[in-house]
Amino acid sequence: MGGGDDWLKSKLSQLLEYSKELCEDGLPHYPAHSWSVVKLLVLAGWVWVYTTIIPKYYDEYWYVDLLAGSGTTFVEETGDVVPGSAFVAHYFAREKFRRYVLVEKSEDRFRALSQRAARVMGDLARPLRGDCNELAGEIADEIREAGAHALVFIDNEG
Repeated sequence: MGGGDDWLKSKLSQLLEYSKELCEDGLPHYPAHSWSVVKLLVLAGWVWVYTTIIPKYYDEYWYVDLLAGSGTTFVEETGDVVPGSAFVAHYFAREKFRRYVLVEKSEDRFRALSQRAARVMGDLARPLRGDCNELAGEIADEIREAGAHALVFIDNEG
């Protein structure tokens, strides 16, 4: 195995380790497939790069997840539960984001997301329940008003 395999194993191990903190609550998980893990690892890489560069230029930098789900992902092929995109952004950031704006439309998923975010991110998390298409403009205005920079993640289904 080459260095890339070791990196991948390390990141997968981290992802599974982080999931322990998120899965103890008995709340629902978002069902997905194995390729979702690849997407989450790519996001982890982008988050690390973003939070390495942007804090040098901005005091305020936010993570915005317009389709945040429940905060955890159940991988149907393996039975594993891994952190969802919002928590990948939190756990893999080199410098923690100053705010996490997390949007979810489904009531059940929003409730799970809100509870997990409060426990893990505390006051940095701002979960919003609603349609991201309707909330995106308000969120963009808030980012501008705060003079913040934002990494916005949108992961549509299908």
